[in-house]
Amino acid sequence: MEDEAEYLERIANDVLAVLTARHFLEVLDDQMCPPDPAQPRAQCTGSYDVATSVLFQPGFESDDVADIIRVLQARRAHCDCEILLNVAENSLVSSQNLIKTNRDVINMPG
Repeated sequence: MEDEAEYLERIANDVLAVLTARHFLEVLDDQMCPPDPAQPRAQCTGSYDVATSVLFQPGFESDDVADIIRVLQARRAHCDCEILLNVAENSLVSSQNLIKTNRDVINMPG
């Protein structure tokens, strides 16, 4: 019998391919870090609230969303911003986090 980890690994590539085809990561990135700085940013609250909202827009069913979230969790994405930091290859959130991290390292005392 297949356990949870095996199941998630088996479906992960297909799930990520569907998310890519539906531009999920780009839409989530635009919500979290809008290209127009005048637009409000969606805030990560340590949950999947923004991601879930984005997933329901193209018509994913509740069961599909649950599977997608489990796949993302298996990829070390435990909230909205971590999806962009740990799953998305290129995102404004990831880029801005890298810039902030580098600034923090450069400005470290000592």
